[in-house]
Amino acid sequence: MDSHFYTRVYERKNSSAAGFTLIELMIAVAITAILAAIAIPSYNNFILRSKMRSAQADLVALTVNVENDYQRLLSYPVLDADDDLATRYTGWNASSDDFTYHAESTAATYELVATGHNSFDGCILKITNENLRTAEGCPQGNGGWL
Repeated sequence: MDSHFYTRVYERKNSSAAGFTLIELMIAVAITAILAAIAIPSYNNFILRSKMRSAQADLVALTVNVENDYQRLLSYPVLDADDDLATRYTGWNASSDDFTYHAESTAATYELVATGHNSFDGCILKITNENLRTAEGCPQGNGGWL
């Protein structure tokens, strides 16, 4: 056989091996799907935890404002669930849209509450003047704060 024939066979072999086979492509897709199945729930849990921590930070910031009133007046402000806390404490703004905030207090005690909605339906975070912190019905946490 002539050398020209061998050259054509060699070129044909190299040109057909230039891409991926269907099996290789399916394996790559399957690996990607497995990684996504693991990563997406973990990411969603991370988002829920970060929103809960944001609500907890909002409550702590609100506590600072109430304690500041106590330092100035030597008693806690009398608040009820209908008071607009953002109007009363202009230096405080809730950073989480997934929670609504209210307070109940007397001159000697207070309890600040964040009630969840959207993905936090039934979640109630509380903090008191004695720094007792509770979380009830929340998707993250086991009765205490994160």
